[in-house]
Amino acid sequence: MAVLLAVVGAACGVQAKAQSNGAAQTEKRSVLVFPFDIANAAAVPDTTEMSSLLTDVARSRFLATNKYVVYTFYRGLPTVARLHNDQDLTDSDVTPPFSEENAKPIKIAKLAGYDLAFVGSVDDYSYDTEAHQATVTVSGRLLDAATGKILKSITLSASSAKGGTEKEPQRALEAGRTAGEELMAKIEPLVSTAQPASGGKEKPTSTGGHRRSSNWIWGVIAIGLGVGIGLASGN
Repeated sequence: MAVLLAVVGAACGVQAKAQSNGAAQTEKRSVLVFPFDIANAAAVPDTTEMSSLLTDVARSRFLATNKYVVYTFYRGLPTVARLHNDQDLTDSDVTPPFSEENAKPIKIAKLAGYDLAFVGSVDDYSYDTEAHQATVTVSGRLLDAATGKILKSITLSASSAKGGTEKEPQRALEAGRTAGEELMAKIEPLVSTAQPASGGKEKPTSTGGHRRSSNWIWGVIAIGLGVGIGLASGN
């Protein structure tokens, strides 16, 4: 019986460790997304709406990866407000722009306990009155709060459609959305979940692994039972 209990205990310990390792692998990192700055503010038709649109695009992309717990920065965010009230963060720290230098967003994210910070900006904007086409240039950086390192940094441009009856503000937002989506696709590519070719059989992933693990555990228990019964018969 002692041998049986030892075998079962060891098997359960291995299973618990495997489950613990699996949970650690799926642990999400926290990312603080700062509002997009508008560098060329005078030219953009609606800076507030453009910033809000791009910030939402960034936030949605991080959520879609299922790798992060996502927070959007604002002065009243409890973790930020507490630091500001305690004077760990100054008025300048919590006031835009945030993308001009990395020190400010990294300081906020680190003190507030977030793993990562994301900052973005509209660097350039133009509108072709003849073609009725807007073009937006955006930048984005993903920063590690603990080390201060830039993990990813991308700058690109995108344009709206040409012609039509839509006014410049709508064309600007169209170009902004396109630029933002292309930017975030490079910052955080989504993992492909392509289905197997026609006629093929989908292979089990996590479920199959769980079954194999369970079968192994039961195999060990069965061996333990056999050893225990054999010892009992011998006595």
